[in-house]
Amino acid sequence: MTAQPDREQRRVAQGQPRAFMSYSHLDRAFVLALAKRLRGHGVWVWMDIEGVLVGDSMILRVCDAVHEEPFVIAVISEHSVNSSWCLKEWSLAVALGIQYEQVKVLPVRLDETVVPSFLADTRWAYADRSDCRAVAAELVTSMNDHLERRLGAAVVSSSAGADDRPLEDRIAAHASLQGDVGSFEFWYGLLERYVQSKGTAAMASSSLIDGLDLGQWCSEQRSLYGRGKLSDECAERLRVLPGWEWDRHDANWEFMFTLLQRFVAREGTALVPREHLEEGRPLGRWVRKQRDVYKGVHGGGRLRRTQWKRLLALPGWTWGPGPEKWERAYRALVAFQRREGHIKAPAGHIENGVNLDAWIDRQRQHYRMGRIQRQGDHMARLEGIPGWKWSESYEERWDRHYAALVKFVERERHANVPTKHVEGGVMLGQWIGNQRQRYRSGWMQAHHPQRIARLQALRGWTWRRRPCQ
Repeated sequence: MTAQPDREQRRVAQGQPRAFMSYSHLDRAFVLALAKRLRGHGVWVWMDIEGVLVGDSMILRVCDAVHEEPFVIAVISEHSVNSSWCLKEWSLAVALGIQYEQVKVLPVRLDETVVPSFLADTRWAYADRSDCRAVAAELVTSMNDHLERRLGAAVVSSSAGADDRPLEDRIAAHASLQGDVGSFEFWYGLLERYVQSKGTAAMASSSLIDGLDLGQWCSEQRSLYGRGKLSDECAERLRVLPGWEWDRHDANWEFMFTLLQRFVAREGTALVPREHLEEGRPLGRWVRKQRDVYKGVHGGGRLRRTQWKRLLALPGWTWGPGPEKWERAYRALVAFQRREGHIKAPAGHIENGVNLDAWIDRQRQHYRMGRIQRQGDHMARLEGIPGWKWSESYEERWDRHYAALVKFVERERHANVPTKHVEGGVMLGQWIGNQRQRYRSGWMQAHHPQRIARLQALRGWTWRRRPCQ
């Protein structure tokens, strides 16, 4: 097994092409030969059989590689197109390329297999299994051209006005203004640009900015600081940047929390789908992990008080199980109220797949049992809906049951409801029995004669129960 280049080698290779190879292990012989050729051309190659230490998660390491490396070489064959994992790697790389407006995927076709639809408009290189020299040279040329284009765009974007100088002259001028590529000033200037655009210095441990691995440089500064080898002046300049953290775990947490804040700002809630990617990062899984850590489910580590307080302050955040289900029902209630002007959902009413009347009744039950008070901001959010009340009046409850009876009659063409029948979450048969009992006792005639008229107006209504046919 070829050893993965260490961090220093990787940092030195900043200006050289770097690629992750995505392939089926049934094509491993060809891929190993191609990787050897590419390395001979000076390309830094990442493969899933390399750089994974004992105890590492293979899945997480490969996901990191797809996100971090400038290029993903997709080896397309009859084997890889039938691999769900290869398809996931390729689609993730395509999404990242679209997001950052950069060429990311370099398809290499081994046979006449149909190229996946999401790569159909991407130019691919054809490879001969017995001789990979030609395709290796073509890939190296393409990667160098794309890197030059990116660096040229970065220089142009940082310059004021048009510049007709050759690319080499512009790059040299840019370096002279910012400092040597290996200097603190150069990288700190790049970090300042990142902070200006994002509002925070929080970023992934390997974030590419203008094709340069700024995240890795930040990790190196933390390492130097921890060993006491970073000057006080440099340390202070980094410390004052918003979102800067000296601990790498805190820095990663801060970065993911920043992504969560962006999601909340856009979606209005901290309810993140489990498989959601935010800027290519698995935000949904991170959110679930925070809940597990808080409850002690996830071993090794815990949330700091400041961290869980910041999470709890986000709209829609909850530590309890099934937050997605509750949030979906809450949104359905909000939509109903905005459309109808009230929250008196008819019995059995379905709103966006939610039995709204039954759900409202459960929230009121949870309130009486003291449960909802422990579910983050659920109580406050419900009370923020116009017309919300934690208990129904007797009139409201009677009208809700009557509406369920009307629905039953319209469907069944009679009012002979079985004793144990439940209609849309309402125990309708039992309720009808209560109405007949109150009528026979004279209570209904004395207090609610209008209800008698409403019930008798229904088709097939009788004050004595008839056996069901």
